[in-house]
Amino acid sequence: MSQHTFIDLHTHHNQYTKEEVTAIRNVHAGDSLTDNNLLFSSGLHPWNIKEGHIEEKLDHLNTLAKQQQIAAIGECGLDKAIDIPFEIQQKIFEKQIELAKTFKLPLIIHCVKAYSELLALRKRHPKGCWIIHGFDGNEVLAKQLISKAIHLSIGAALFNPKSKISHSIQHIPTSWLFFETDDQNTYSIQEIYKQASKLLGLNTEDLKAQIFRNFAAYFSNAKNDS
Repeated sequence: MSQHTFIDLHTHHNQYTKEEVTAIRNVHAGDSLTDNNLLFSSGLHPWNIKEGHIEEKLDHLNTLAKQQQIAAIGECGLDKAIDIPFEIQQKIFEKQIELAKTFKLPLIIHCVKAYSELLALRKRHPKGCWIIHGFDGNEVLAKQLISKAIHLSIGAALFNPKSKISHSIQHIPTSWLFFETDDQNTYSIQEIYKQASKLLGLNTEDLKAQIFRNFAAYFSNAKNDS
């Protein structure tokens, strides 16, 4: 039996026992943590800005960040496909960048059509672990992000032969990868690892061990394994 659990970096579900999968469950800023045995990430998603109460949610996020269950800030980020003014998105995102720096937590990032702006922000904030969640970009974009020390988390898009990531993953060093189930129910994290292993030409257990090493390097709450 492997000594490492699977890592589900970003999920909206609570379907695991801690023994089989180390999962980070996403909760929105303003929501409560529901289980003392789970790890969570929390952030103000750009889609939720229109709901208002921004300062209140950011204050609550600051409180949550002090709790041991919080393993990362996010998801948060930038999205040019929505009608929220981009300047407002940037301002709120940058506040969460600062929060992640203050508490030395990784940042789980939602980014849609705003990679140039994201890379410019990374230049201003070069420290800390940044992770793009749901990455589905080509080899050129992947290498740009990695060159700025930004990790990539990949999910069910690996099963779509028309997706960019199903072709570019073979060009991404595994030391920069994570995997996630996000909000879909079709594929388990185990199936996502298996598909990634197939595309990478690697043994699943070897990939599992590498992703756990990636996780342990940046997530101080990874205490249920060795």
